[in-house]
Amino acid sequence: MLIFFNGYLGFGSPQGGRVYWNENFIRGAKSYFNDQSYPYFTDIDYRPFSFASKRQTEGYEYARDNYKSLIDGLNADEPFRIIAHSMGSALAVGTKKLLEERGWKIETMVFLNSFQSDKIKMNKKEGTLIIDYQNTNDPVTNGFDLSWGHDRKIENADFKIREKSNNNLSYRHRGPISSGNEFWDNLSKKCAASKTQVKR
Repeated sequence: MLIFFNGYLGFGSPQGGRVYWNENFIRGAKSYFNDQSYPYFTDIDYRPFSFASKRQTEGYEYARDNYKSLIDGLNADEPFRIIAHSMGSALAVGTKKLLEERGWKIETMVFLNSFQSDKIKMNKKEGTLIIDYQNTNDPVTNGFDLSWGHDRKIENADFKIREKSNNNLSYRHRGPISSGNEFWDNLSKKCAASKTQVKR
């Protein structure tokens, strides 16, 4: 099961749910994970500049309140794969905690330009692969966090991918999503290249 966690809704972003994501990006994710089941899409309207710790708590509560929908139609041995953008990353970590407490396996988590990533606290279970992808010149993850140039990272990530975006300033934050299937086509290669950068 694929779960897509949207980022902040506003400042020109699409609305939440499926329309937040590029359809080509969704198809690429399904192909990458060889998962042709119908994905689950969140539709969360975050408060501007909310704290990551608060969003983690809200993610746990979200998973608790929407648990039946999240596991609908799944067999007990089916894993979850989570894709999260921006503010959705902290929410995804809270959801992960609830699902693991109830016995579900989180196989992979892909974080895209996570907002306040160094404030996200996450325990990692064996068998979960964590990919932390960030554009080094993303004005949202850098400028709005008031620490331009500081390399924030997701705790316990297996792969830390950092690359400069060639998109115009206003399109950089959503760049990985806008690139569609191309992001997934190149992800394994980028993970392999990043191995030496990860501190274990």
